[in-house]
Order: sequence, then C-alpha cells, then structure tokens
Amino acid sequence: MEQRIPFQQRQGVPPVDLNALQEAVRVSVDAVVANLLVRAVYYKGLAVTKVSANEAQVGAGRFFTAGQAYRLDTALSLNLAPHLPAGANRKIIAIVASGAEVTTESDPRRFLTDATTRASVANTVATRVTRKVQIGIVEGAESLAPLPPTVAVDYALLALITLSSTGIVDVPVQQTSQIAPNLQDAVAAITVLQAHQALQAGLIATLRTDLAGLARTVSGLAGQSDVDRIEQALLIIREKLEIPDDASAWSYDSFATEDESDTTHGAYNARVAAGLHLPAPAPTSQIMTLLNPVDSRVKVGANGVMLPAWTETTRLEVASEKQKLALATYPVVTRTQTKQTQSIAFKWWKTRHGGLADTIAKTQGMVRLLDPATDTWFEIDIRRYRWRKLKNTQWGLWITIEDFDGYWDHGETTTSVSGATIAQTVLNAQAGWLTAVGINIAELATSGDLRVSLSGCREDGTPDLTRTLETVTVAYAALALGWNRIVLPPAHLARGVRYAVVLQSAGAHKVWASDINEITNGTAFTATDDVYWSGILAADLNLRLVFATFPQQLTIVELTSIARAGGIDAMDFTATAIWPDAVDFDVQAQIAGVWRSIGAEDAALFAGSPNLVPLRMVWNATKDDAVGIVLAKSRVTATKAALAGVHISTARTLAAGTTPAVTVRQVLDGYDDAQHGHGVKLLHGAGYGTTKTAAAQSFTTRSDGRIDYVASFDFSAGEIASYKIRTEMTISDPAVEYRVTERWDHAAA
Repeated sequence: MEQRIPFQQRQGVPPVDLNALQEAVRVSVDAVVANLLVRAVYYKGLAVTKVSANEAQVGAGRFFTAGQAYRLDTALSLNLAPHLPAGANRKIIAIVASGAEVTTESDPRRFLTDATTRASVANTVATRVTRKVQIGIVEGAESLAPLPPTVAVDYALLALITLSSTGIVDVPVQQTSQIAPNLQDAVAAITVLQAHQALQAGLIATLRTDLAGLARTVSGLAGQSDVDRIEQALLIIREKLEIPDDASAWSYDSFATEDESDTTHGAYNARVAAGLHLPAPAPTSQIMTLLNPVDSRVKVGANGVMLPAWTETTRLEVASEKQKLALATYPVVTRTQTKQTQSIAFKWWKTRHGGLADTIAKTQGMVRLLDPATDTWFEIDIRRYRWRKLKNTQWGLWITIEDFDGYWDHGETTTSVSGATIAQTVLNAQAGWLTAVGINIAELATSGDLRVSLSGCREDGTPDLTRTLETVTVAYAALALGWNRIVLPPAHLARGVRYAVVLQSAGAHKVWASDINEITNGTAFTATDDVYWSGILAADLNLRLVFATFPQQLTIVELTSIARAGGIDAMDFTATAIWPDAVDFDVQAQIAGVWRSIGAEDAALFAGSPNLVPLRMVWNATKDDAVGIVLAKSRVTATKAALAGVHISTARTLAAGTTPAVTVRQVLDGYDDAQHGHGVKLLHGAGYGTTKTAAAQSFTTRSDGRIDYVASFDFSAGEIASYKIRTEMTISDPAVEYRVTERWDHAAA
C-alpha cells in the first residue's frame, strides 16, 4: 500500500479518514494491476451462451480497464427479441462489457443533530459501492449479408451473435482477443520458449553447416527441368522406334486421352479418364452452391473467391508524407495488361482414378481433365505447368495445376490501359490473402479515374503487367484527399515473391511518398513506355497492404445436396481454387446420418446407393491463410457405374505384311475375380465385323497388387493385317469397380 492513515489511542476517527483508508488500498491495487498486469481493456469469464431462440446469457466474470477491475457475480440474461431484423434480412450484434461504480446496498444510519442533547436522526445512505460490469448490445446494420458492428475502444467485445427474424441463427461466437492474460500461464509459456530457444540455437548452428555442404553438393546436379527434358526425349525416341515399356508391344495406350478409342463404334460403352472405366450412365453434375446463400461463416470476393469469414489487418505501411509524386510528370502511354485467373485443383473421389503421375510420365504430359465451368472434357499437356499432389490415396487424388504463384493462364484476359503509370514493388514475406490497398492522395486533378492493379514482377524486379492478379478502377468521384481504401477482390500472395501495386490514370493526380527508401525490399517505379520501367530510388509510395485474418481455424458450411435417381455409388469433385501449402480443405458427405470424408479409403462408403446425399465444405485454416474456392467454377458429379462396359480401340494397321499372332497385355487396378469379369477380343475382317476370341488368357498378381492380364490370339489359319481391340468389363456391385490402367499389344512378325 503506497499510503497509510495513522490512528492514535483514544483518537476520534472521522469518516474522511476511513474513506481515505479505503481509497489508499484501491489506488495501490489499481496501480499494481495497471503497471504490472493489464492496462488495456480486457475481460475474464463473461462467457456468452445461447439459452433459447431469443435469449442469451452472460456468465459471471471480470472486466478490466486502466487497471481497474469490475465484477459480475451472477449470470445475466439478455432478451434479444427487440433486436431481431425484419423479413429475410439478418443482423450481427455485438455483446460488449464496460464498467461503472454503482450503489449495491443502502441501509438507514443515525446521524447526530445536537451535540448537547445528543439528539439524532436516521437517514438511508449507501453502504456498499461496487465496481460492476455493465453488459450492452451494439447492433450492426440489417442486410442479406450483414457485417459486424463497430465497437468503441473502451468496450470489451465479448461475442458476436447473428440474428434472423426467427431468433439466434448460430451459437454465439466468443471473441478471444481481449481475454485477460494469466501471469502464471505467461511465465510457464516463457519458460518453455526459453528452453526451445536454447535447444534451437545449437540446431541452427548445425543446420548452417549442413546447408553449406548441401548447397555445394546440389550445385553440380541437374535440375528438374533438365530431367524432364531428358525423360521427354526418351519417350519420343521410344515411340518413334516403337519400343514399348516391356520391349514386346508395338502399340501402347495409357487411357489418359481418347486418342486411341473408337468412340463412334456402335458397341462402344466405356469411360476414359486417367484409365479405362465402366460407363456411368445418367450422371448428376451440378455446380457447387451454398445451402444458405447468405451464410455468415464465409465471404465471397468480387472475383468469386470464397473464403472463411475474415477480419482484416495491415501488414505493411509507408506513411511518411515527405514529397508529392505527380502522375502527370510521367508520359501517358498505352500499356497491355493481362489478368491471370485462379488455378484449377482437381480431386477424384472413390473411383480408383489414382496413378495420374504414372500416366503423365507415359504420355509425355498429356492428360484428360474435366473443366468444372463448362462440364466438358479437355486435354492438356500438364508439363507446361507446375503441378503438385495434395493428397494421394487408394481411392483418389488431389492435384493442382499452377503457373504463376498460384495462378494459371487458362482463361486469361488482356486489356489496353492508357495513362501515366507509377508502381511500388514489395517482397511479400508471409503468404496470405490481400483484400485492400491504401493509397495516400496528396492532390486531386479536376478529372481522371484511378486504376489500381496488383501484379507480379519480372526477374529483374520490375512490375510485369502481363501477370496481373487483380485490378479495380476507382471512379474520380470516389477519390478523396488523404488515405483512400481500395478494396480488391481477394488475391493470394505467395511467400517470398515480389509483387507490384500499380497506379494508372489519365488525371494529373499527386500521391504522397517518402523521401528515403523505406521499403528496403521494394522500389518505386515509373513507366516510360509499354515495356521499360525507371526506378525512383529516393522514394517509396505511401502504401498500406491489408490482409485477411481468419478468426476460426475450423469452418464448416453446408452445400446443396446432390441427388440421382437410381442411387449414388461414386462422386467426383473438380474445384477452381487457390490452395496454399499450410492449409487444408475438403468436402464431406452425410451417409446414414454421419458426416464422412468422401476421400476416405472405404469401399462401403456409399453402401446402399443413397439417392440423396447432403454435402458440406470443411476448411482447416490458419490465422493468416486459407484455401480460396470459386464455387461458380467448382462442380460435383454423382454416378453409379453400369454393370457392364465395352471399349473399342482405334484400328491397328501393321506397317507391312500380316501377322499370325497377336498378344494383348493390360494392367488392371482394383480387380477382384470374385466380383469382376474381364476379357479381350479382337475385331478384324471387312468392316471389322469378325470377332476373334483369345486362344489363351491369364491373370497374374503383381507385387503392387495390380493384375497383369494377358490374352493371346492365333491367326495362323489366316493371317491378318489390321485389327481393333475389344475390351469387355463386368462387375457385380457398382460400388466396387475397377479400371484398366495400361494396354500393350504386340503383333508377331
């Protein structure tokens, strides 16, 4: 206690001394709390829970501000009925806490009125004054897609509650950013960090030595691009020399494309997609859509990218107003600007499509994929792009096709922009979603819209408008002096990659800049023509980069169910998405009342062939990053395999002469002779109308569990010069199908 009130023997004690005694204790405790524990606005306890559709409850707890503690000893009920929105609108309300001193007890006390006669009178006075927590409600605006309200800095934000006209939509979302820290927990965490720091110091020293040795070793090795070129060259030579994988086949098909499939043949009834499959008649194919179009758990940008609901934080700011850069100082030129589109992530579920990596290697990169936007198949040389596996199981495979830092040039658009151009480059240190850019305007011209773009950079560090991620045009009327917040469609910025914020306008606007190079890993530029950029070395533009922050690590959102008459035994999902390394995303199906991952290695996943399957999306995000998905370009397809199928190859015409014998070898994946039937025949003669049955056939199990199927045909009685291969497939259970991964055929000399 910083102050004491001394009392003497037989001394009268006036109320002022007793009050001073209490005040001394309070001031001392407040000083300890403010200087050693918490000085900002915090709370402890005060958990917000849902009691009924129109009622919430705040539990007991404490509120702290400026070192002062306020208390709530018993739970408090809140009636939310007066705050419900009208019609189809929704509203987000904030439950907040503040503090006030209130009289909690009053009792009668006698007061002396005459010292001589000792007469007194009774008056009711406050006997207890308590620092008490005050609970309030701050309302956001009603909307089909409501936003949280703004909360004053002297309040503690306890929870956000979404309301509809019928009551509380979801459970209250407790906000944790203002929960008071615990000293004991903090000390324990510091102790752990110190122990890790001591351990990591030795590891880092060792890693430096190891990395130096590794760099010396790797420097002399061929790169991946060199290996790819060698592999491609070997594949081309093998095909030109007609040397198959097993050195015995003259023709080969990996069933990556339909190039060697006679799809016009009357008996043709099969499906080719990273392997030969049984047909799937009458599939249900639909664009992914939200069950609740205004679900508050997600947000959608102007570019269609959907992410878990986010808040925002500024990661980079240059705010020193030292000089004005005039756009009119620089030449007005017409520049070509090419906008990239999001990468496409392909996932196959439950249909045993695996083995795509093998297919790519054997077909020189040509694969057949489903375009989710158009629901049509297209062929692509995947080796033109960067691609990677995300998940690979027995049942399915996730891959993404990438080119420029998570963006792909499939569907790019090119625009010509006329105006003066200046730009600021930055090296992005942490992966994340850029949602807004701040531009500080010093002077406005009399006219001129402002085009703000986010682009990549060339290897020399200059902006590259042919790799524009996102761009917006701000109308002149919307521009203002000072900081202008320019909202961009969410754009994912990769870690360790240089980007440019580009300003273009025909107006003579001026923007603020520093007088030194504040961004040490970036440079201000001006464009002198459509190609060349000139660095402004003694300045950096005033700039703010605002990124999304994701409060919830786990986000689950329901999708529209998929239905198919006759039942569902398999699903495929193709997504247009940006998929950062550190986060995950999946789609789950509700089977027999239980939510399950469709990618699970479970042969009985669709047991019973349900006609209707509810779906939901699951994000596993971090605070700083999440998977972004474009639902309008993402598709789910539900199928049920037919019990029988027939594949007809294109004609195999021998280079010269005839052959007395043909051998056909196929590799079967997932084949089970107890449930499946497989056979090959040859079609030959006029119009390929004669069918030849194999003289012998065999099934041999390989070390990887696949089956080598070999069929031999004898034409010694009448040699043939051409033929087509007819593959017949049957199954007993549509939920357990198999595929043909490769086929060789050899015509003997």
